Amino acid sequence: MKKVFFVLIAFLVAANLQSQPFTVPAEEQSWLSKDRTFEMGLANVNVGFANNFLTASEIFSDVLVIDLANLSRGFNFAFDANIRPLFFNYSAGRDRWGFGLDLGNTTVYGNLDVSGNLLHFRQTSGDQFGMGAAVFSDIGIPIFFHVDNVMDRRLRISLRPAWFVPIFYTVPSMRYTNREVYRDGRNSTFVEIDFGARIHAPMSLQPLFGDDQGGQGLSSQDITSALGFDFSLGLEFPLISNLDVGVNFTNIPLSRATLAHYMEIRNQLLIDSSNMDLTSVINGDGFPDDFFSFESDEAVFGQDSLRIVRPFKMVFYANYRPLDRQILTIVPSLGFSVNPLFVQTVSLEAGVRAQGDFGNIFMPAISIGYEDQMWRNGFDFVLNLRVIEIGFGVSMQSQQFVRSWQAAGLRANLGIKMGF
Repeated sequence: MKKVFFVLIAFLVAANLQSQPFTVPAEEQSWLSKDRTFEMGLANVNVGFANNFLTASEIFSDVLVIDLANLSRGFNFAFDANIRPLFFNYSAGRDRWGFGLDLGNTTVYGNLDVSGNLLHFRQTSGDQFGMGAAVFSDIGIPIFFHVDNVMDRRLRISLRPAWFVPIFYTVPSMRYTNREVYRDGRNSTFVEIDFGARIHAPMSLQPLFGDDQGGQGLSSQDITSALGFDFSLGLEFPLISNLDVGVNFTNIPLSRATLAHYMEIRNQLLIDSSNMDLTSVINGDGFPDDFFSFESDEAVFGQDSLRIVRPFKMVFYANYRPLDRQILTIVPSLGFSVNPLFVQTVSLEAGVRAQGDFGNIFMPAISIGYEDQMWRNGFDFVLNLRVIEIGFGVSMQSQQFVRSWQAAGLRANLGIKMGF
C-alpha cells in the first residue's frame, strides 16, 4: 500500500502537461503567417515547471538554506507542457478564411498544493489541499472566417471544435483539520489529516497498482472511456485603424467525456492530546497509545462513471498599434478561468504583451502575466523564412510574483512549421 501511495505521488507531481504559453490567443496561433496558403506543423512542444519556495540561485548554491517562513501560504509545485505532434492549416488568399486539422494534441494539467495551515500547524477546519492532475488528448478542426459589414467593418471569427478523450483524472481531495477542544475541564488539541485520493482512468488500474501487479496486464478491450466534445470560440473586431478588440472562449463544453474506472486511496492521521498528561511525558513515561494513530487502507478498485469537461477560460484582449503599423503591437488581456484541478477552482487571467513584426520575417515579443495561477515573464520570437517557420520562447514563472523574477520556475517552447 505504501508503495502504491508514493508511486502515485511521484507520478502526479511529474505529470502536469499544459496549455500554450502567454502569447497570442490560442485560436490565432495557427494563422500567424499571411504569406502561406498551406502549412504543416511538427514537434510543437511547450514544457515548464514552477514552485513558490526555492529559486534557481538557492537550488544551485553551495549551502541550501530553507526558511519555513516563506511557506506561510503553503507550498505549490507544478510541471506542465503541451504537445502538438502534427497539424495542418489551409488559408485562402489574403487571410479571408481558413481551416486546419490538429492530430493528437495532448495536454496534461497538474499541480501539488500543500496547505500553509498544515505546514505551520495552524487551527482550521476542513482545509483542502492535495494533488490535481489530468491527461487529455484531442483531435481538433480550427476554422476562421470573416463577416463583412458589421458596423461597416469585418468581424473575425475563429472556431475550434474538438473531440477529446481523458486518459487520467484526479482532483485535490485531502483535508486538514486542527481545532481546540475543551474536554474534562481543560483545553486539548485535535488534529485530523485525510490523505485521500481518487484516481480515474479509462481502464482498470489494478494490474498496475493492485496486489496482483503484472498478473493479468492491461488490455485495450478493457477501455471504457467515452469521448467528449467541446469547442473554442474567438471574436475580434477592429474598432479603429490601430485598435482591435476581441474575446476568446476556450473549451466551451457541449458533451462530457466519461471515465469508468477508479482507484481510491484512503489514509488518515489523527492526533488527540485530550488523554495526554504533560507531566508524565516530561518524566519520560511517553505519550499515551491513543495520542497518535495512522490508518492506511488498501487501494480500492472499482467502476463508477465520472463525467468530465476540460478547464474553461474566457479572456478579453486588445491589439493596440501605437504607430498605426504592424511593427509594434501592445496586447493587454483580462479574463478568468475555471479549473477544478486546482484547490481554488476560479482564478484571474491577466497580462500584457508587446510584440514586434519586422517585415513578417522576425517577430519578437516580451510578456508579463498571470495565467493558470502562475506569474509568467517571457520572451519569445518567430523567425519566418516563408517555406519554414521556427518559433522559440523562454519564460520565468512562479506562483508568487517576486519569485517569478528569481527563476523559481522555467518554461521553454519550440515550434516548427513548413508550408508554401
